[in-house]
Amino acid sequence: MNVINRINTSFLVLLSMCIISSCHLKRDTTIYKPVFEKNETSGILEISKIVFTDTATVFYFDAYHCANSGCWFSIAQDIVLQGSHQVYKMTAWDGIEPGKRMTVSESGHLAFVLYFDPVDKLEKTVDFKSGGWHITGIKLYKVPKQQIAGTIRCTLKGEVVDRPQSVRLMLIKEGENLRFTQGVSIPIRDGKFEFVLHCNHEEFYQLIFWDEHIQSSWRPIKFISEQGVINFTLHPSDQFDKNIVSGGKLNKEYREFEIEDTKEVKPFYDALNARNERLRESGKYYTPEVQSILDKMNEIVDESERRALSDQISKLFGEGRYFTPDAKAVEESGDSVRRVMQLWRLQYAKENPNIVGFGILKSVIRDVVQSKNDISQFVEVYQTVFALKFPDHPYSAQMEDLLRSSSLRVGIPFIDFTAVDFNNKQVSLSERISGKPALLHLWASWCGPCRRDGIELIPVYEEFRDKRFVVIGVAREKSISTAEAAAKQDKYPWENLVELNDVEQIWVKYGIGNAAGSKFLIDEKGNIAAVNPSVEEIRNFLMDNE
Repeated sequence: MNVINRINTSFLVLLSMCIISSCHLKRDTTIYKPVFEKNETSGILEISKIVFTDTATVFYFDAYHCANSGCWFSIAQDIVLQGSHQVYKMTAWDGIEPGKRMTVSESGHLAFVLYFDPVDKLEKTVDFKSGGWHITGIKLYKVPKQQIAGTIRCTLKGEVVDRPQSVRLMLIKEGENLRFTQGVSIPIRDGKFEFVLHCNHEEFYQLIFWDEHIQSSWRPIKFISEQGVINFTLHPSDQFDKNIVSGGKLNKEYREFEIEDTKEVKPFYDALNARNERLRESGKYYTPEVQSILDKMNEIVDESERRALSDQISKLFGEGRYFTPDAKAVEESGDSVRRVMQLWRLQYAKENPNIVGFGILKSVIRDVVQSKNDISQFVEVYQTVFALKFPDHPYSAQMEDLLRSSSLRVGIPFIDFTAVDFNNKQVSLSERISGKPALLHLWASWCGPCRRDGIELIPVYEEFRDKRFVVIGVAREKSISTAEAAAKQDKYPWENLVELNDVEQIWVKYGIGNAAGSKFLIDEKGNIAAVNPSVEEIRNFLMDNE
């Protein structure tokens, strides 16, 4: 190769390196709704956009109201963005006062801006850290469309009517609960919202108004994630029947089902509600013990005192001392109505073997499993119709979990699962309890009765821990930090794992999908020895098996 060719070759190599380098360093000036790995701010803080300039990296935040009277947030003046290369300090702010407790009004929204040192262009992600609140793995680039999971592009476009207090909707799958899953936040601005949902399957989803959720009283707006545009017109909760959801063949079919379903069951429920209302008006609905506690709760503002009273009510409910005999009779009538409703919906599913019918069947079977009623005719329809037609749909896997949980009882093997420990490492239940007497304690940080059960278990654990007795706790949480803080506060001496965002469906597998927690005693052979045993029953079991 002559000198000129060597020079030309070297020039081309250098030029290529420069082009590659410039492409690598190129960054969009604005990232809207940045993707992140985990938001551990109790649903209060969200990043609406990030703007990059030569002098600063600018984070635009939205803060939302929460139900707790002690709900507040504070931005420390020394907070940072933690990158892989260095730490970036906050240099300025707008809309807040650093170090001061900030509360969000009941209108539900507060916007503010934080300015940080310019972030190195080589940084791909950063972590936002403010005290115990973190947003980790914030991507500093737009995720290319080809990397967005989902072959279905479902665009949600909506108008919110006469709801000035509503500034946010939460999107979750049908059957999920915002207490346990993060959900997707959709802001409402000037009475409008829009969001593009990418997914791989047509499934039931639901929209929930954030202001209704924090008041623990919400009615989900259900729809099916099909290709195209779904239009929503949403009204105040007392005008729920005026809501309009339109767009797509499946959603049209589901709306028609709802109309027929209402015609079938409404007369029964109207009669039951009328009976219950008469009992309430005459003071014959709740037992005197429960009514006394409810009266106290109406007079108390302190959240911790109200929570303690709520725990007392939960205890009375578990002991069967919640309803009067007359109210119990109405509840029993309600069980009969539910059975009529379940059979009507089963018939609909048989006649409509598509995703609408499958979603309805799954929901019905979940209700039947939780009520401990016979599910054989429901299972037959699933196995002979839907399992064959939709073998790879997520609903089929969920159905198998439901069916396993329906057979969970004393004398059969425990159901194995995997969850993360406080260091975010995967741990399987079987590797911890194999060949040992064990207690599986399913709990949640916000569940007072669950945590009380754990505290009451500590003495019997200390008594028998040297005799191979194992306790494994699993907390149903949105973040590891909330579980770790609660376990530390209650001084649990055993290992605790975390079911994050219901990813492993542990609660469904153990037949308590809508519950906060439960306890399962497991013998050395791996069989269920007792469900929700008392401390005394656990002690007797361990003494008998020494």
